[in-house]
Amino acid sequence: MAGHPDVIIVGGGIIGCFAAYYLGRHGLSTVIIERDGIGSQASGNAAGILTPYWGATTPALRTFAEESQRLHRELAQSLPEATGIDHHYGLVPFLRVAFTGEDEGELRRWYDARRGEGHAPAWLSGDEARRVSGGWLAPEARAAVLSELEPQVDAYRLVLAVAKGAEALGSQIRSGEVVGVCGGKGNATGVVLADGAKVHGQAILLAMGPWSKLAGPWAGLEIPVEPQRGQIVRLSAPGPLPETALIHAQGENYILPKISGELLGGTTWESAGFDPRVTPEGQTSIVEGALRLSPRAQNAVVEGSRACLRPLSFDDHPIIGLAPGWENLYVATGHGSEGILLSTATG
Repeated sequence: MAGHPDVIIVGGGIIGCFAAYYLGRHGLSTVIIERDGIGSQASGNAAGILTPYWGATTPALRTFAEESQRLHRELAQSLPEATGIDHHYGLVPFLRVAFTGEDEGELRRWYDARRGEGHAPAWLSGDEARRVSGGWLAPEARAAVLSELEPQVDAYRLVLAVAKGAEALGSQIRSGEVVGVCGGKGNATGVVLADGAKVHGQAILLAMGPWSKLAGPWAGLEIPVEPQRGQIVRLSAPGPLPETALIHAQGENYILPKISGELLGGTTWESAGFDPRVTPEGQTSIVEGALRLSPRAQNAVVEGSRACLRPLSFDDHPIIGLAPGWENLYVATGHGSEGILLSTATG
């Protein structure tokens, strides 16, 4: 195997690119094989919110998420200078909003949990929250919690920056569709491409998002991950952007001002198979959610829309590590809606 890369990475999303980046920093050579384009799927279409509180349902996952946040902060100081790509890391305050008694109960639990962790979010009345939002928040809001705990990035620019950083460390990016694994008896020697070509390497990492499920049969595995479609709209509203992000207390909808100057509305959580299309129904639900959060959304124009397929695992935990029965075949998938956040620690 002399002369072959240390690791073949199947998938050029944020997980695969960060794996290549950190392997390169450890002096290991990699080849990323991507079917469509770097960051062309969920990674490049995500909202880019780095919150450890949506999907972190266990202490272990919370710790993992907090380590990921630390690494994002660290990279925000070095990656733009090293690559020339500003991925717009920064912090916009969040207003979590309650409209009903049930919402308030959920909001109180979130508030108490953060205070128990040593943070200091502020509990606001509806009137106080409307003042903080600069008049964006709907008059029906009963209460809200203001926090400054969730940074954000431009997800697509981050993928491009990490890919460029990995290339500077010696990684190669190759276009191709992987359809099989070479080798046997638990020892992978390479991958097979759709055109029949073979790429050999010392180890293989399957980082294919929800498509990792389809790779399971190559390796005699069942990889328990399913696609979940999420849609986002890009809005244009008269006047200045809201001074805070607005999000429903139960996480159903949000209005998100981006440091890059964009205004996003989201999102959906759909079981739609491997169908990445934007749908009228999904867009309508997002717009209705935005209107509930803010009457100013009535004056907003939908300038664009996008959809992506999140890799949703069976237990809402990422699947990371050596594949059972293999000496050198690894899997990294199942990050759900937290792939951008958890990409750093996963890599």
